[in-house]
Amino acid sequence: MAEAYASASRKDDAIAAAQHAIELNPYYWVNYSGLGQLYIKFGDYDRAREQFKKVTDLDASNAVGYLNIGIALFQQGKMVDAEESLKKSLSLEPSFEAYSNLGTLYFYMKKYSDSAEMFRKAYEMNPREQVVAGNLADAYRAMGQQTQADEMYRKAIDRATEELKVNPKSASTLSAMALYYGKMGDSIHAIPLIERARKLDPNSSELISDEAIVDVLVGRSDDAFTALDNALAHGYSIEDANNEPELAKLRSDPRYEQLSRKYRK
Repeated sequence: MAEAYASASRKDDAIAAAQHAIELNPYYWVNYSGLGQLYIKFGDYDRAREQFKKVTDLDASNAVGYLNIGIALFQQGKMVDAEESLKKSLSLEPSFEAYSNLGTLYFYMKKYSDSAEMFRKAYEMNPREQVVAGNLADAYRAMGQQTQADEMYRKAIDRATEELKVNPKSASTLSAMALYYGKMGDSIHAIPLIERARKLDPNSSELISDEAIVDVLVGRSDDAFTALDNALAHGYSIEDANNEPELAKLRSDPRYEQLSRKYRK
């Protein structure tokens, strides 16, 4: 029920349902993890870490707990602590998710070679996962290896296309494809795809922020600011916007500071 409320952007109802699950069974770590994931979704990273800490308090060997603590720390820009927590998760149980998130952390730290190494490990563990193929492409792109990047973007698009055969109305998959095309400089495919994704789920802050990124990638700055304002109004956090590399071109514009002041609280 909490997940259903979250999907409907009913934050308070989602949190209340997850808290009730904990009241019913305070010894089941999955309940705390679920509440933490909701706090992550809604940008409340301190409360998220509190819940994930309860997971590791219940089970000190729980790799998922350390993984999620690392994700929350990363979202707060606490990179060193995030790296330590993610490495702890890997030491307990090597996983596709931990390698992928550590790759993302290194990417944001601009350690692109380390990022590519982690994404390659994640890709080896799960070569059918289009997101990791796309992330590995991002690392190559950041290193200036556009040929290798485009090859991986095409693999990510192929996998996303297969996913759409199973679920043609997957807004997240359509949005991912739009980003891949945008990063290849293909606005002809990128724009219609993000428009289709937004129509399927018009209130998703994640999809609206993806729309802003696609607009940046294809050189539509005014549209990007409109989309970013909309994303922030729907729950996308200004911390996430500050950390997003693809929005860097917007951050030097006075309009970005106006949005930052508007949504800082």
